[in-house]
Amino acid sequence: MRVRRDSDNVEADVGFDSNNEFGLTSPVSNPSSGGPFTDFADFIGHGGTPANGFCRYWYDQSGNAVDAGQATQTSQPKIYDSSTGIIEEGAAGKEKPALDFDGTNDFFDVPSTQWSNGQMFASMVLARDGGGSYYWTSNANIFSLLYTAAINNFIAWQLTPIQIIYNQTFIGQKLVSGEVTPTDYTLYEDGSSVVTSGTYTGTMSSSSTNAFIGQKPNATNRHDGKFQELIHWPSDKSSNRTDIEDNLNGHFQIY
Repeated sequence: MRVRRDSDNVEADVGFDSNNEFGLTSPVSNPSSGGPFTDFADFIGHGGTPANGFCRYWYDQSGNAVDAGQATQTSQPKIYDSSTGIIEEGAAGKEKPALDFDGTNDFFDVPSTQWSNGQMFASMVLARDGGGSYYWTSNANIFSLLYTAAINNFIAWQLTPIQIIYNQTFIGQKLVSGEVTPTDYTLYEDGSSVVTSGTYTGTMSSSSTNAFIGQKPNATNRHDGKFQELIHWPSDKSSNRTDIEDNLNGHFQIY
């Protein structure tokens, strides 16, 4: 990701450390000013007093450059706290780095994208700290997977007419997967529980629009909590969902 330190608003790209995570020893490159920096600890503590760190870009790892970004400083999720260090989420002894969305201003904008086969799958690792719930819904004729307002319009499929809603409230870390085809949908929680599923009628097209992580398109219901992973791709329900979830759970150890 690209991180801005709030002491002087200098930004830099931060890579993976030796554990393939965001860490104090992560390499730093392409600073907007100053440098070179030895590692993230050197960057965030440059000048002797650690700054707070906020995420300017959450880079797409697929190679397609569908990067989530936020230019407005007050809307950038936090990754490093000057008093407590790198923000983490997870059970005791299983904590992993996490982006912290404040529930008030924070969200990412994602470039316009679409799938050509009219189907998609998404898996997310995130935690809810405050108000809200997650649900499948269509908003202004756009089908979306909204999880505590954490992801909405990520894949913008037009469905006319349709309204699919499932609400559930929780506190803490979850692995959630959602899958939609041109005729049905399913939402999974922590690897195996089907929390909602169903069929619908309507027309799905591959019309695309910008996506948001952390808010609904009308700038409401912003996510109050952490976000650690988001993977999405075309799917026809023949893909091995359990392999993907097992891989994520092997890293985050949620269940």
